[in-house]
Amino acid sequence: PGRQEYQRGIVTQIAPGEFSVKLAGQQDSHQLSVASLANCFIVLDIDCAAVEAGEMVIVEPFEVLI
Repeated sequence: PGRQEYQRGIVTQIAPGEFSVKLAGQQDSHQLSVASLANCFIVLDIDCAAVEAGEMVIVEPFEVLI
């Protein structure tokens, strides 16, 4: 808590209109392989201390297909 976080993640569609997201790996800035695997940012609010499995989060995809 105390600052907004942008974690690198991998979002996948699991059903029509339903998505799942997980961390792409270690979030350290020197982890370039994680950056290459990620396809989104997981946005954690300034007040967020932890996220439990199954909890809804905000996701900002790097690319959107229309």
